[in-house]
Amino acid sequence: MPDSWPDSCMVQVDSVRKSYRMGEVDTPVLEDVSLQIRQGEWVVILGVSGSGKTTLLNLIGALDRPDSGKVTVDGEEISHLNRWERTDFRRRKVGFIFQFYNLIPTLTAQENVETVLELIGIRGEALHARARGYLEAVGLKGKEEKFPSQLSGGEQQRVAIARALAKEPSLVLADEPTGNLDERTSNQVIELMSELKKRTGTTFVIVTHNRKLGEIADRVVELHLGRVVEAKA
Repeated sequence: MPDSWPDSCMVQVDSVRKSYRMGEVDTPVLEDVSLQIRQGEWVVILGVSGSGKTTLLNLIGALDRPDSGKVTVDGEEISHLNRWERTDFRRRKVGFIFQFYNLIPTLTAQENVETVLELIGIRGEALHARARGYLEAVGLKGKEEKFPSQLSGGEQQRVAIARALAKEPSLVLADEPTGNLDERTSNQVIELMSELKKRTGTTFVIVTHNRKLGEIADRVVELHLGRVVEAKA
């Protein structure tokens, strides 16, 4: 753990740069980004398309590595982990919520949640009980045996939230979690995530262009052209 690591810090990003190669040209996406996120904090990263917010989320979640700089999550420096080490880190520490749900269509709601629990070694009745418990927590009691095609968009996103939280990770990362929902359902999902965050104490980092999410966040970070331009409580 770094000597300067605050006791309450969950995520620390230090002078991170990231570019992607397009043809013969390197296109910078993040430029010297530094950021700290406290344990149990709800942080919303706002920015228009192309601002670098999803790239930053991918680095924090070990889906990618920075060109330079460091990313430390829950005391673990993840910037230079290899592919297999990053996979293990994500399995142990991170829950993901995506815009398009990423549910397995041939599995029921309960089975979709159980897949992540099996990856961390939970088996038998404990597996079934935890999956059912988190589906009930997101308001889907009685729909455990429904397939994704039998659920509304909002219900599918609730399954995705249950799946992310069921393994009880240190950190939940959400990429445009309301971007594919109508306003009413979006408001319901926002309220649900807020309630679960208060109940579980999990750290949430959400990237979005939806400023309504920022209204209930502990802190808002704004990105513009790959740089942090504002961070406000």
